[in-house]
Amino acid sequence: MSADAETTVTVTPENIRELHAGGRRNFYAADLGTANLYGADLSFADLSFANLRAANLYGADLSFADLGGADLHGADLGAANLHAANLHAANLHGADLYGADLSFADLRDVTMDWNSHELIGERIRQAATQIWQKQVAAFVLAGAREDGWCWDFYRENMPKDWLEYALNTMAPWVKDGDGAPEILRERVVTP
Repeated sequence: MSADAETTVTVTPENIRELHAGGRRNFYAADLGTANLYGADLSFADLSFANLRAANLYGADLSFADLGGADLHGADLGAANLHAANLHAANLHGADLYGADLSFADLRDVTMDWNSHELIGERIRQAATQIWQKQVAAFVLAGAREDGWCWDFYRENMPKDWLEYALNTMAPWVKDGDGAPEILRERVVTP
């Protein structure tokens, strides 16, 4: 197949694994909404601006992938490897990130899922400059393993200086309509 013919192949949920295994990495703006990509190896793939809404990416390897601007609303990213992935401006609202590895992922301007301990914990960890701040991130991540750990639990059980740090760190990430809890919305400064 010529290089020109290869670039015109339509990416579908049925052929993306084969295309990636064959060396293709560019899946820019692909429409993969509701795709079953369970355990897929999509490391280093360009999925920027892709529609992955409600896709099953459970256990997928997305390490070093470019997911900038991708719509991952409602996607299952449980146990996915997102190490060093570019998630800049991605929509993660409603995404299941339970057990996902978000270490060193670019999380600038993402639309948050405020119920994801993994996402919140990684955001706090990336902002941390002192050991105790990293402990705050670990405390939040521990909440993913426990039933009932939520914003009210943190307000009542987290040391006050830790809580203040977590809230002040997360407040700038609140966006209109993203479902952020009231405890964070109270801290948002409006111009």
